[in-house]
Amino acid sequence: MNKNNLSELSNEELLKKYNTFRFIQWIVIAIFLSLLIAWVVFGYWNDNLEAFIIQIVIAVGITLIYQVVLNRYKVEIIKRGKELEQG
Repeated sequence: MNKNNLSELSNEELLKKYNTFRFIQWIVIAIFLSLLIAWVVFGYWNDNLEAFIIQIVIAVGITLIYQVVLNRYKVEIIKRGKELEQG
């Protein structure tokens, strides 16, 4: 069985993976926010504006990637919920 196919996962496995990805996304956001706040508070962004902008772009990109993955799981969860209601 291919565990990468969401339709083949059990409901418990699907929810567990969804919650894991959501937790990881929040940890990544917290790390990048901490770094960005440190850049601003200590004034490092004045010294190296390019690196500061790149870090912001990377943070937004990673957040969007995790959001795309989470949306795949969310769509599958909603689809299964509708199937259970009709079932």
